[in-house]
Amino acid sequence: MSGLTRVRGRSSRRPSPPRALAFLAGVGLLLAVSVGPIGPTGAEPSAAQPAPGGQAATSAVALAADSSGLDHAFYRGQDGAVYERTFRDGAWSAESGIGGRIVGAPSAALAQTTLAVGARGTDSALWLRINSNGTWGGWQSLDGLLSAAPAVVVGADGRIDVFVRGIDDGLWTRARPAGGS
Repeated sequence: MSGLTRVRGRSSRRPSPPRALAFLAGVGLLLAVSVGPIGPTGAEPSAAQPAPGGQAATSAVALAADSSGLDHAFYRGQDGAVYERTFRDGAWSAESGIGGRIVGAPSAALAQTTLAVGARGTDSALWLRINSNGTWGGWQSLDGLLSAAPAVVVGADGRIDVFVRGIDDGLWTRARPAGGS
């Protein structure tokens, strides 16, 4: 697969979030259920809140949350494009389209000021869009032929790693250095 590296072995590194937020998508419905800090005593869920109307989610929701309590929810809309809503203090932002035409669900990851959204395009290639310091770049094809949605990870230094299942059912990865291409 052009541009991707086949993965061998497993990583044992797994960050643990300080809190949890679940987004549930259904026909014409996007709900957020927040859970307070996670610790030895467990977590208490708060009430579910429906998102405002607009493009209904037609995929699973990808969540990227920062430590300040701002949560980014990304999903494929009815038109096949990627949409974003943010959630803070129990309130939804207006829906914002970030474009693209995708198959399946997007994935997202956030570290400091780098937010990355990955998706399988209608050409089955890996596509990535990056928001750096609040400014979106364009969608970039990272090639390959995917058979499922990708997984995106952003390191604390801004390095982006994307993992995909190829059409050969192998696990493939592609890395971008912080600020690089």
